[in-house]
Amino acid sequence: MTTVWRLLMDEPTLPWVLANGRIAIGWGEVGDIRQLGTFDAIAEAIRERNTDHPDHAGRPEANVQHGAHSLHDFCFAMRPGDLVIISDRSRRRGVWEVVGEYEYVGSAAVPAETNYQHQRLARQVDQDADGLWLQAGGELASRINYRTLDRCANEVE
Repeated sequence: MTTVWRLLMDEPTLPWVLANGRIAIGWGEVGDIRQLGTFDAIAEAIRERNTDHPDHAGRPEANVQHGAHSLHDFCFAMRPGDLVIISDRSRRRGVWEVVGEYEYVGSAAVPAETNYQHQRLARQVDQDADGLWLQAGGELASRINYRTLDRCANEVE
């Protein structure tokens, strides 16, 4: 069985994903997740980042929790061989297979004007994203549609 994930990315980032063979997620300012280790430590790092960040100061605790879940899963739960449906909130844009382990990269290796230092090597696969979404249950495991990264409700064969 294969785990299927849904990853929200802004449309301008998609050409970078294709050109670089990588999927990526934000919150780069919190640093290498492997060094933090636990969900609680990741949440605290996001909380601290939000304190002084001009775009995130004053965000509710739910923002911290969703970010912590997304980062924790991206680093510790996602595995090579998993499938990732990339969506830009309005539609599913394609399917990528994870082919690499979690990496924290320097700011020179991220899409322009983003903080997507959390990355994994991935390759686009020729699979219908809408069909895979339905096959994986047509919903997210958490049922929180605005979480950046979440596991789909079902695994697929």
